[in-house]
Amino acid sequence: MKKLLIVLSIILSLSLCLFSCGEDESTTLPEMEESVAEVFDFAEKSATVELYESATLALQGATGKTVTWRSANPERVTVENGVVFGKMAGTVTIYASDGETEVSCAVTVINSGYIPTLELDLPDEFRLNMGDTYTLNPHVAYNGVKYFNAEYVYSAEGSISVSTSGVITAYSVGLGTVTVTAKWHGVETDTLTITFEIEVIQG
Repeated sequence: MKKLLIVLSIILSLSLCLFSCGEDESTTLPEMEESVAEVFDFAEKSATVELYESATLALQGATGKTVTWRSANPERVTVENGVVFGKMAGTVTIYASDGETEVSCAVTVINSGYIPTLELDLPDEFRLNMGDTYTLNPHVAYNGVKYFNAEYVYSAEGSISVSTSGVITAYSVGLGTVTVTAKWHGVETDTLTITFEIEVIQG
């Protein structure tokens, strides 16, 4: 009888130990990372752009928001949908607003001395038969890039005429002179004007 009581006591002790140990054990759950919304602001608080060139300003925390833009000096730097364009050398503050917060970025326009130049692909010896036409396709070259967004003024003298869209018409035998001037971002320079001659022959 005594032995039976001892055995029952041992079993009871083991059961209590197992129950107690099971209660002490805890399951560690992985910590959930709190999602933090990005603060509405410029990704970079300053930017540089070459004179007569453009750059895109990046915003963070702007996803799904309507953003309005403004320039402190649009005569020097313009901005549209985050794209800035340098019109004059200097530094201008650009602002962006999501309707609640307005943030700013300093944009510096650098003048590296590049000169815009009007370019035309013309034959070495420009001849047209009387009655023929030829369409000019000018562009402005600046800092190694060709731009086709200029406006052009055409004039002609002699045996040819030229339309406002740059179509030359040879109407009589002889020499004709064409002058093309590009209007590009308000730049005034002799390099944006080209004058050349065309010989009109009897076809």
